[in-house]
Amino acid sequence: MASSVVRYLASVKRHAAVLVAGAALGAFGIVANAVGLDVPPFVWILTCAALIVVASFVAWRDLDREIELGKARATAERARVDRLQHDPVIENETFSVFELLRDDRPPFVTNRTFRNCVVKGPAVIAAMHETVLEACGHDAASADEVTYWHTPGQAVGIVGFAFCHFDRCEFKGIGLLYMFGAEADAQPLRDTPRLA
Repeated sequence: MASSVVRYLASVKRHAAVLVAGAALGAFGIVANAVGLDVPPFVWILTCAALIVVASFVAWRDLDREIELGKARATAERARVDRLQHDPVIENETFSVFELLRDDRPPFVTNRTFRNCVVKGPAVIAAMHETVLEACGHDAASADEVTYWHTPGQAVGIVGFAFCHFDRCEFKGIGLLYMFGAEADAQPLRDTPRLA
């Protein structure tokens, strides 16, 4: 609601000249009528037509500006997702784990390094094949609440990470599945405090 009011006020500010001119024209008409000033009809028609043209131009300009801003945001978001899906090293990013996945491939992430990132769920990720979590934190009361064990085999609905390194990352709404039951592999997460 508040953002809608702010956007409305910004729009009013952009159209202030047209609004003031319209109000001045109305006031002039009232005064002219009160004092008996004879203003030819074509003057009113031309003035109103000019205001309509100016208002239409301002509206078109603002619409064109919003379209261009929307295109720029979409382009930036596509570049961000492309970077998340392809760059070997990701630093200082906040992203959903699903943004790392490509539509044309299985839910599997390999040979990537993540530093100082916030990884958001809800999701369960499988730490496999030398995936390391170093100085990472989580938003659960304890690591046991978000750590699951699974015997070798196919895990459905899980995002796999192989040969990846998470360095000083925060996991929010993420469960960790250790595919091969190696208790020692979970120790880096168990040793980190709960996030504030």
